[in-house]
Amino acid sequence: MMRKRTTIGLLVTVMDNSSFGYQLPYKTRPLVEINDATTYGLHCLYQVIVLPLITFGSVGYDSFFITLSLHVIAQLSVLKYRVRLALEDPNGCRCGIKKLINKHYQLIGLVDILENAFNLGILEHLLGTTVNLCVSGYNAILRSSNGENLELFLFFIFSSIILSTLFAYCYTGECLIQESTDFAVAFYEYEWYNVSPMDSKMILICMIGASKPLQLTSGKFFVLSLCTFSDATDVFESEKVIKWNKRLLRCVGVWPLAVYDPLFLFFVVYLLLHCSLTLVDFIDQAKNIDYVVRVLTETVPLLMALIKITIYRLNRRAIARLLIEIRGDFFVENYANEKEKLIFLDYNRLSRRFTAITFVSMSIVTGLYFFKAIMTSVLTVMGNSSLEYQLPYKTRTMVELNDITTYAFYCIYQWLIVVTMVSGYVGSDCLFASLALHVTGQLAILRCKVKEAFEDSNGYKRGMKKLVIKHHRLIRLVETLEDGFNIMIFQQLLGTTLNLCVSGYHALVSSANGENIVLVTFFVYAFSVLSTLFVYCYIGECLIEESIGLGDTLYQSDWYDLSTVDLKMMYICMQRTRKPLQLTSAKFCALSLDTFSDVGISWVSRNVRSS
Repeated sequence: MMRKRTTIGLLVTVMDNSSFGYQLPYKTRPLVEINDATTYGLHCLYQVIVLPLITFGSVGYDSFFITLSLHVIAQLSVLKYRVRLALEDPNGCRCGIKKLINKHYQLIGLVDILENAFNLGILEHLLGTTVNLCVSGYNAILRSSNGENLELFLFFIFSSIILSTLFAYCYTGECLIQESTDFAVAFYEYEWYNVSPMDSKMILICMIGASKPLQLTSGKFFVLSLCTFSDATDVFESEKVIKWNKRLLRCVGVWPLAVYDPLFLFFVVYLLLHCSLTLVDFIDQAKNIDYVVRVLTETVPLLMALIKITIYRLNRRAIARLLIEIRGDFFVENYANEKEKLIFLDYNRLSRRFTAITFVSMSIVTGLYFFKAIMTSVLTVMGNSSLEYQLPYKTRTMVELNDITTYAFYCIYQWLIVVTMVSGYVGSDCLFASLALHVTGQLAILRCKVKEAFEDSNGYKRGMKKLVIKHHRLIRLVETLEDGFNIMIFQQLLGTTLNLCVSGYHALVSSANGENIVLVTFFVYAFSVLSTLFVYCYIGECLIEESIGLGDTLYQSDWYDLSTVDLKMMYICMQRTRKPLQLTSAKFCALSLDTFSDVGISWVSRNVRSS
């Protein structure tokens, strides 16, 4: 379909301008110049053969391989079921065990044939998929920047098909490993110790043969499994969360690695001007309690966003150094085993989910609030033309809003508030959460490395030195986070508590007047704000737990068998873990789940009193 669209597009181009030459769907050197439609048609017929080659050659190869592999896996599953039948044979299990051994040997031979015949095909598939996705992704982004959005859509369809094929390969390999492992477990779970010595020997033959899982490899060096698929996708995806944060913060000019002062100053001046005009209006309407509550509900998040982007601008160098230093942690070769990779991916996946959920929820809430206020104001004025239009965000206007044109310009002016909330407020929270979760994940990985250090056959000293160096690096990263973000955490806790109380009161008053949509909007907003605060406190709790857990892991190891020099190095780590790493609110209140419960109880109690 994509090639058909390309061919039609080229024909239309040449028809519009005959000075252009015909271009073939698949780039190649033609034997003759293509200056007329007849020659071009013959070359297109020649290239039509490429389509069945791709369809039948590539797809047929993949389908045949997966069909054979799944058949062998199914036979292994059937063989596992026959184990119980053979061992429960009242006529003696020896005959049944012999059949199992022969069948198992036959399946091992079939897997070896599959492995020898297809391992190079699997290798070229993995390499080709990686290269093709990178090149086609670059081409799609380049074309979309030129306005060809259809290319981006086609790329997403193409990448979905390619990745689904890769997943089928890896899933097949995972099933083969699992079934061959379960076959050995099926023997072990039976009461094999009650059988005769001869039968026990035959069972032992099967168990030894199944001790090494059957597997398919890529070029004899890379095992095909779901971990392979996650390495090809999740580790690549793990860098996306930083890219998402980059896009959000660049909208307000405070991405630490590329600060754009003109854009930053524009938003600072804009927010200061808006808040100043709001303050003037606030003073004039100070006796109107409902108006005061609404103004506070709107202004507190804006002030928080202003403080956040200002903190990022002031601490740009420290945060930039932190971002540069953690770049190396996103390379899969830095993790020695699958457990370390899974820990890294779990923490990274959590930060991706937080970023996505926070961005979507805040966009919905601010957008709903903005457009609901506009629609209400327009409908009110349409019903009574003597009334003035009311802006979504309360502020002192320079001119009276008596006509729709002036009102529209003011609404466009206030749309920047939505941009500030989504980019500045959410982007600041997401980058902090991503960095803190990353450091916490590295601490969890360091706990895994403790065991490796004690299992080092070349001596403990080299392993302990690595632990001390890595631990010192993580301590330094946490201190950078703490120094750069403790004021932001403080204003987040203070602003969240104040804003939830005020907006909760406003929602209760509005619902009493029949404005139930305000109550619904408040619950969505409260969930968004409280989820952000919960993630803050949860990250702080995880950091405390992981730093304490590292000390416990060191203490539970065989430290008493170490030499004096090694014991001193270990003692350095153990002493440092006695003081847990933590993030604080302005240096006096540690971020933890206790902090979250304190804020939650404060909010509930105040709203109960007000109601």
